[in-house]
Amino acid sequence: MHGFNWVDKRGADGVGFVRALRLLLTNHLPILLPDMRAIIAQELEKSLYKGKKTPQESRGIPAFITVKKTVAKVNGYVFFGRELMENEEFMDAAFETIENVIWAAECLRVMPAILQVVVGRLFARYFYKTQELYFNVLKSNVEHRLTYQRWSPDGQRPKDHPTDITQWVIDTSPKGNPWTADRIVHEIMALWFASIHGLSITATYAVYALCRQPEALEPLRDELESSEYQTFVETAQGLPLLDSFIKESARMSPADSMTSRRAALVPFSLSDGTKVRPGDWVCAPMQAMMYDPELYPDPETFHAFRFVDPKKLPQTAQPQPIQPEGGSKFTDPSYKWGMWGNFRTA
Repeated sequence: MHGFNWVDKRGADGVGFVRALRLLLTNHLPILLPDMRAIIAQELEKSLYKGKKTPQESRGIPAFITVKKTVAKVNGYVFFGRELMENEEFMDAAFETIENVIWAAECLRVMPAILQVVVGRLFARYFYKTQELYFNVLKSNVEHRLTYQRWSPDGQRPKDHPTDITQWVIDTSPKGNPWTADRIVHEIMALWFASIHGLSITATYAVYALCRQPEALEPLRDELESSEYQTFVETAQGLPLLDSFIKESARMSPADSMTSRRAALVPFSLSDGTKVRPGDWVCAPMQAMMYDPELYPDPETFHAFRFVDPKKLPQTAQPQPIQPEGGSKFTDPSYKWGMWGNFRTA
């Protein structure tokens, strides 16, 4: 993206962005959640009522595009702060950049290698204007932060210190070999791309699942109207029924069919005797694993609360198959839940 080539070596640039996402974002979720909820409600209302003559008039909207634009808007707030999120020209460019990369990647994937370089350059030239706007506005914002938003002499953060991923990437970037504004922007662009596409697919399938599983609505509403929701707002933890519903939706309709892709650097043999040569790719068949009855009892049936601890299952919920490992969360990494890639590096 925009001429940036990621260094193909683990740990080459430090792990600042890992701390920014795993620690700082998680710790600030209780602060961000009220505004995130308001933005989601505003965007959905705008999509649902756009073009309607009366509130009672019914109309259809494209689910995936609606969800994806809503995800982009709320993620824009979390990534860039409210000022840039409200810059429609910038947000349109940020959204279109992801769309362009997806379309270009899918086209190049099915082309012969001899054509990929030439066609890739044509794509880059065609999408240049949109990507340049996105890059330049974000770079200007990062340069402003680097110049004017320093730590105060007494070691305390200024009162106006931004609370967003852009700032956390700046704060956690390597200190010994400081990143330039361009490098920081490229890091944010890569994280932004990863934050939109998969999440939009997962959320869209969850919406479809809600429509197909009306019996789950009452227990989910009861949970959201109980003290569980306030606990979630304050701690970013909890809501086991909703968490399980989303996880079951993702199990039956995963965003990708493969996971944990790795390119072999040296020859080695798998446990079944399969020989892997340098340059060969090895991956785990995530979609097939999600339907393995040894891992997930009755895998062809949608069980909304499959992953809830049986002790926490409300009486209004239908009986669910017992997972061998017991209750679990959507964000729990494991070797059989390949949503987050390799267990050791998830």
